[in-house]
Amino acid sequence: PKARDIDFMTENLAALYPLSFKSDVFKAAEHFSIDPYLMQSIIRQESAFNPEARSPADAFGLMQLIPELALRLSKQHKTEYDSFDDLYDPAKNVFLGAAYIKELNAKMNKRMVGVIAAYNAGTGPIQNWYKVRNRKDVFEFIEGIAYEETRNYVKLVLRNWIIYQQIEKSSDFKLDLGDLH
Repeated sequence: PKARDIDFMTENLAALYPLSFKSDVFKAAEHFSIDPYLMQSIIRQESAFNPEARSPADAFGLMQLIPELALRLSKQHKTEYDSFDDLYDPAKNVFLGAAYIKELNAKMNKRMVGVIAAYNAGTGPIQNWYKVRNRKDVFEFIEGIAYEETRNYVKLVLRNWIIYQQIEKSSDFKLDLGDLH
């Protein structure tokens, strides 16, 4: 029954939303001054915490990074990167993923929805959507995202982020919509 499903989820929320690779994630998030729960939310959606995940688009590891992006980020941030196999190393993958989120933060003017959407679809389309379809209401903007995959991705990552906030704050968590857009 639905009521029992909700009770089960409520009682087991932390197991359903683990903070896997927490040490690596929090270290990288602190280094790049980004939200570690956003990183956890992206990792949960991208790889379901499987460090050996590989997508059909040849994205690798926890944060599903493409080797060309990883190479550019590794040079920019002076970190070792030899081949795509390095992206299966959680610490390297998370560090480079955090660097990418920091970059997206700058390109999207720290608009969380823009960062999440750009992580999925690239910065070009998202910047264009902000120009053409900029809405004051964040939910209206999300519903106006032209790519169904990206629109759903944004919703799922935001759901993950809200749940991580709920788990970590474990009391009166309030969603500030200003932070999302």
